[in-house]
Amino acid sequence: MQQVEKKGFSGLQVVGIMVAVTLVTVLLTLFAARAWLFPKPFTPVVLSSIEEQQLEKKLERFEMLSDRSTASKPSSSSQGQQKKKAVPTPGVPVQPGELTSSGNLKPEAYSEKGASREIKLSEREINSLVAKNTDLARKVAIDLADDLISLKILLPVDPDFPMLGGKTLRVRAGAELAYRDS
Repeated sequence: MQQVEKKGFSGLQVVGIMVAVTLVTVLLTLFAARAWLFPKPFTPVVLSSIEEQQLEKKLERFEMLSDRSTASKPSSSSQGQQKKKAVPTPGVPVQPGELTSSGNLKPEAYSEKGASREIKLSEREINSLVAKNTDLARKVAIDLADDLISLKILLPVDPDFPMLGGKTLRVRAGAELAYRDS
């Protein structure tokens, strides 16, 4: 009598493989659901005092325009003595000489001569600016790389939305930002 060699797996081995695959699938599904549907809030960035001073110096460049316009306005006591003219829109800074005699803005040609709009902010500085808005700080994180900006956003879903209502989704987005002189 010849012995017949068995080929393949036994019934017990097949059941063991099925149980192992099922467990791995369940664990991966639970991990994915926890990571994407129930994400933890982000930890806001807090700058050191030196970094905060550097950021303030960078931001002062943009605030100088509004400071100069408010400093050039006459005080309230001297305004009563002046002849009344058309009043510009409240809250909008107007430089002396920008208005016509009727109180309208004078048209002028646009020029970028001497106008530097460049400011270099680090990733930490941007994230700290976001962190100053407490709601945004726990829902948005920004990552900068060469020619790429990436965002991670925790997006709460409206409770009336089907299936995902009331959950928070983790959304990732990226955009290439580059300037190439060709």
